[in-house]
Amino acid sequence: MSFLIKLTAISAVVAAIYFFVQTERLDNQLTEIKPKAEANFDEWQKQNNCIKKPLPCKEYSTQFKDWLAQLDLYKESKEKSPQFKGYRLLKELDGLYAPSLNSGGKAALAVICCGVLLWFFLVARLFGGKKKKINVPSIKTRSTAPKKDTGPDAPTLLRKAAECAENDPKQAIDYLEQAVKKSLSAKLEAPALLMCGSLRLKNKIGAKQGKKQLDRIISDYPESLESQKAKTVLETFK
Repeated sequence: MSFLIKLTAISAVVAAIYFFVQTERLDNQLTEIKPKAEANFDEWQKQNNCIKKPLPCKEYSTQFKDWLAQLDLYKESKEKSPQFKGYRLLKELDGLYAPSLNSGGKAALAVICCGVLLWFFLVARLFGGKKKKINVPSIKTRSTAPKKDTGPDAPTLLRKAAECAENDPKQAIDYLEQAVKKSLSAKLEAPALLMCGSLRLKNKIGAKQGKKQLDRIISDYPESLESQKAKTVLETFK
């Protein structure tokens, strides 16, 4: 999934740059074509003595005026399109915050593209994660009854959950929920709930409970970084 997120981000940035360049080129053409056409028409009138004898030139003059009117309508329709509105907005942002660069919107585009890439790569890191090497030996207990690991303290449970999250998400969820029951501080409870809810949704292990845990973060810790990540997870797996 992290690869797809990164690929989406890069594709979005490439598309934004492509549309910006195309729009800039069209805008320049629309800005330059009318003055050039009028200058050429004036030169043609002089060469054909249209000022002193307008009647022979009347038909061509009418056609030229009609063409100019159509050009204005075309330019107006293009400037109302979302593509042109976005281009104008980038130019305005450049004028407000970086007038000395005189980049015509390219500086604002670069900042936005960097922001988009950073955001998507952070999301990809959240869902991809780093595979941790686990050197803990496998030890089987003699008792066949399920063991309730109530002994370890909260930090130990969180560490164990992180170690087995990739290979044994069910066990990781169990550790995390044991830790949450130990009345964690806000500094530890929000990350624990975020990891637990994300694992449930990602691995489809009690997705309904996972959504409740993520909703709890958003409700209890609305200003935290974990709250923003919880919203992203819910949006991705809704």
